[in-house]
Amino acid sequence: MYSLLIGFACLASASSVYYLIRKRFAQCEPKGTHQSPLPPGPERKPLIGNLFDIPLVDTAKVFAEWRSLYGDIIYLEALHQRMLVLGSFEAANELLAKKSTIYSDRPGLIMLGELMGLDQSFPLLGYCAGWKDQRKLAHLALNSDAIKGYTALQEEAVVLFLDSLVDNPSDFASQLRLASGRIVLSMTYGVPIKSPESINFIAELEIMMEIIGRGMMPGAYLVDMLPWLKRIPSWVPFNNINSIATEGRTRLLRVVGPPFEYVKQQVSTGSANTSFTATCLELEGATEMEHHIRWSAGSMYGGRLKYTLLRFDIDSH
Repeated sequence: MYSLLIGFACLASASSVYYLIRKRFAQCEPKGTHQSPLPPGPERKPLIGNLFDIPLVDTAKVFAEWRSLYGDIIYLEALHQRMLVLGSFEAANELLAKKSTIYSDRPGLIMLGELMGLDQSFPLLGYCAGWKDQRKLAHLALNSDAIKGYTALQEEAVVLFLDSLVDNPSDFASQLRLASGRIVLSMTYGVPIKSPESINFIAELEIMMEIIGRGMMPGAYLVDMLPWLKRIPSWVPFNNINSIATEGRTRLLRVVGPPFEYVKQQVSTGSANTSFTATCLELEGATEMEHHIRWSAGSMYGGRLKYTLLRFDIDSH
């Protein structure tokens, strides 16, 4: 009990010092400094801002309600981390398309990105040369001509899916998830549709996607709002940041590593099936690009499966 109180006291003290330092620096700014007014949003509380206003469940529903109150652009601030919620296509297009040179980048997620290692993947990689390289790889292997080479494997997966429904029609949802996973896995890495390895790969990926889904929720990890918490030693009571990060990093390497090594070995022996990764590994200069190929493939593998399953969940409701 005492250790819990001490932990909370230390956190509160450190946060207060951080707040006072920021306030002091703000007071030292030149008086003539002009700051544009912020967009409307829920009223912010001292120190914590909107920390307890940010929804952890039914996020889209809450944001839709806020849109009717505050408009298409909503401002939130939690422990001095600033956020904008874009509630319409027009607002998103104005900021992210028409003014992309200003706003083109990724948010820095401490837990998922820096500590778990997802900042090397295409979705969380900053707007840099590496991101452009991964985008070029994706376009090269997935353009309108390249995807025609994946028709046969999709047909094979559909036939296998229909056969499974004949044997067990009540298990429609899980069989569809398995079929979708097999298609994505085969397109990305060339793993045969009926390969026993595919089930293990898909199982690992689904676990990782759950971790990512939780971590992308606003306010999921306090370390994203207070980055200095990552420097707290793991032996400090009630500090689970390191254990969560280690588990996520281990899971991530299981998702990105084994399928890539599988297709890499197939390419070296000349027995690789048509896939995104095989196409990239056969390019001139692929050795120097191997890091980006690995992470680009992992991003596509996870992203495409997540999108497929999300579409199914939406349509089923």
